[in-house]
Amino acid sequence: MLCRMKDSLMAHELEQFQDGRTAFVAGNNMDAWHRLGIVKAGSLTVEDLMTDGLLGGWDVRTEPLFFTETGDRCLECGAGLGSQHEDVCATGDEAEAAALQAAGVGVDEFDGRNQGRNPFRLVVDDDTATPHPMRNWWATVRTNPVTKATEPLGTVQGKYTPIQNEELAEILQALVDEYGAVFDTGGSLRGGREVFMSMKLPEAVQVGGQDAHNLNLVGMNAHDGTRSLYLVTTMIRVVCANTQSMALQNFKSKFKIRHVGNAKARIAEARQALDLSFKVAEDFQKEAEKLLMAPMSDKEFQSFCEVIWPKTEVSNTMHAVSKYHERGARLLKLFREAPTQENCRNTRWAAANAFSEYTDHWVDIRTKQDYAVARADRALFGDGAELKDRVFQLLKVG
Repeated sequence: MLCRMKDSLMAHELEQFQDGRTAFVAGNNMDAWHRLGIVKAGSLTVEDLMTDGLLGGWDVRTEPLFFTETGDRCLECGAGLGSQHEDVCATGDEAEAAALQAAGVGVDEFDGRNQGRNPFRLVVDDDTATPHPMRNWWATVRTNPVTKATEPLGTVQGKYTPIQNEELAEILQALVDEYGAVFDTGGSLRGGREVFMSMKLPEAVQVGGQDAHNLNLVGMNAHDGTRSLYLVTTMIRVVCANTQSMALQNFKSKFKIRHVGNAKARIAEARQALDLSFKVAEDFQKEAEKLLMAPMSDKEFQSFCEVIWPKTEVSNTMHAVSKYHERGARLLKLFREAPTQENCRNTRWAAANAFSEYTDHWVDIRTKQDYAVARADRALFGDGAELKDRVFQLLKVG
């Protein structure tokens, strides 16, 4: 593949195809990240992900990457730049030559010395270009699941080995096969450059006997060389569907598998690193219930907000000050009045949930990309997850 190919800018969004279909599927009647794609009544199978989610049969692969060097003569017949190709030469744009001839362009230059040649097939730079392989660089490409055309995804170096979507599903299934986990969502982002799949473990954690949280395993894989295969366990707070990923940061909940060698061979290592056992859920429950038993007043909550976002760091402009007070008022309202806090008001657990709900549902996100997907990505993998982790660490009791 020639590196002259222009790389188009693609928004960070669920992939949509020419026939109107979207590469996204969700189970259990949950819209999950978006209202696009297919939503099914029950839990998903690998076949659902590959077929309904349009994730199957991509055959992601690498092809040699080339750069070109132009010269001053046609590579085939040796004619110089600007002159006519020899009769035996197949190089040159016949359609363009026919159009020029029909328009009468260059006819006066045609003389006896050029009998047998087409004076309208002139040697141009492209006819003199020599391709050179780029050592240790490759293009990643896939077969489009709808059109079946070959499409470029990115450029990679070294011993990069693609991990197929089918392999990602197999890895996720193998990691949690003993727990009876089921696939929940799956889809493609950024024109196929990234894919994601999530699984839900069957038993929810009950904080205080009432505040339910589902333990999910999310896999993200990039086919353009921008990131490794990335696995993370996260808690989904059922009552408001926000991600309590902060609660699992202490349990080595993230694991990366590089695109080198056999990814499946690292399943045992990933299982150990992710600590995907019900002990994770038990530890989460213990930490959360400590916060549930720890009182926190409105004043203490406002002081805690100041620790997270100090007023001294706010620029002295009307807009910045207004935003600061607006954020504080929203957080306090969530802490005091949110219906989702009914069973934990005026506690440190309510404070954690207020920040989590604010981060997942109220933080302004400036993006030219798809808003809903950008928000979900931020909550699971970006600044939102980091903020919730910091909040949880500072709120922890004893």
